[in-house]
Amino acid sequence: MIAVAWAAGLRRAELGELGYSSFSPSGPEDGDLVVHGKGDNVRTAYLYNGAFQALAQWLCIRGDADGPLFCAIDKGGRLKQWQPLSGEALRLILEKRIAEARVKPMTWHDFRRSFAGNLLDNGTDLATVQRLMGHADPTTTSNYDRRGDEVKRRAVKALFVPFRGRLL
Repeated sequence: MIAVAWAAGLRRAELGELGYSSFSPSGPEDGDLVVHGKGDNVRTAYLYNGAFQALAQWLCIRGDADGPLFCAIDKGGRLKQWQPLSGEALRLILEKRIAEARVKPMTWHDFRRSFAGNLLDNGTDLATVQRLMGHADPTTTSNYDRRGDEVKRRAVKALFVPFRGRLL
């Protein structure tokens, strides 16, 4: 779940609402997720490398029965393939994994923020990031832009202004 959240920029609610049928492999090392977001918006999230591999491994355990993509597991380790994970269950799972990994506290939204910031840092245009995140307004997406003055400086430096000056 963590790999999918980080690599697809999903909201916590979107992660919990994914169904088995939401996922379709595109090839041997990549796949697509159909995500139902806010305001009945539907978008596609793309999974590659480690995120795809983590999900493929989970599906080997989960099986191919219809139901939630990420389902509850009882204390005996048995899957409850019909029971989706609530927002509260997702919060508790993340808190447990953070404690086990001994890393600083974080939320599911931190993965979403990292997704947007990493794409922008890698040069992805704001409109594409907006569509990948399912934002209706580009202003919302721009709030995730963590790039500083050096990026703006490099962008302007790449422009060419032809000027020959006066001969004195």
